[in-house]
Amino acid sequence: MVFYQEEEELLDKLIDGLSRRKGQVSEQIEVQIKNLRSLAEAVSSYPSLKETGKLGKMLRSEETLIRKLTSQNHIENSLYLPTQVDLGKSFLRAKINFLLMIKYHAEIGIRLKKYSSRLLEIITFNIFSLMSEEILLSIVGSKDTLQELKEGAARKLLNMWDHRLEPVENGSVPILNSMWRARQRLCPTFGSMMGMSEIYQISRFVDPVWFEFLSANEEDDEVFMALEEFIFNLSSEEILIIRKEMTERKMSSISSKKIESIVGRKHFCPDFQKVDPRELLRYYRERSLAASKRAEHKWAGPKKTIEEYLLLFLIGKEEGI
Repeated sequence: MVFYQEEEELLDKLIDGLSRRKGQVSEQIEVQIKNLRSLAEAVSSYPSLKETGKLGKMLRSEETLIRKLTSQNHIENSLYLPTQVDLGKSFLRAKINFLLMIKYHAEIGIRLKKYSSRLLEIITFNIFSLMSEEILLSIVGSKDTLQELKEGAARKLLNMWDHRLEPVENGSVPILNSMWRARQRLCPTFGSMMGMSEIYQISRFVDPVWFEFLSANEEDDEVFMALEEFIFNLSSEEILIIRKEMTERKMSSISSKKIESIVGRKHFCPDFQKVDPRELLRYYRERSLAASKRAEHKWAGPKKTIEEYLLLFLIGKEEGI
């Protein structure tokens, strides 16, 4: 299966409309779909990662794979990842790029432009699936995470990889999807830089377990620093500089323009509803890289992203930890 039913129904309308245009659009679409099918067939040709079998004298099973994955650091770059994992990620990236290509072609004409927002939602969902996988990989490869939590994350990964082509949540956690969608709607006001109004706005659209997570971590400064990074699209270090400036100048509130002058970069907080949805993935990766550097060098600030802290909380609940 290349597309889920909802994706298929929408694409049928769009491709039918695009096929009437002159030029090479139809041929381009046909070639890309053929390539996607080939990738999907390659992914599905591999046996389940949960199957038990032998490789020479070695016994291979779900548990042996989980132990191997959780013993490696920086697992996303490891040769220990099964081949179908890399193929699956390549398929998902190719699918996202294909959907974006369709969107760009469709937006040229008035008749097909009405489908653009729905197609964007589908593209964003696929990007969120890719992002969820990266978060789980980060947890599995973490040095300072309990083994039981790493194993819980590894089981979620195996389920995601095994069902890559099926019309399910693709292993992505629904609360993460709701949190990212809530962040898309958010336009921070900054003001006192306390983030309370922004947290309230996000909380209105997130699964109720979000409040349980916040309550369980109310004494954990690093979790709330990670949440501030997520809200303001500023690093923890930049937020401290801004607050220091506000204290020294006795400012009760601050504008985005003033923040731009302090941190030395413009457009630091884009409107995520209007930008390319791939920016959401870049936005996560920037925070993840900064958190990893802090953990490695033992610097002050959050050592994980808010997404990782949240997912660890959820896995802990599931595992009874």
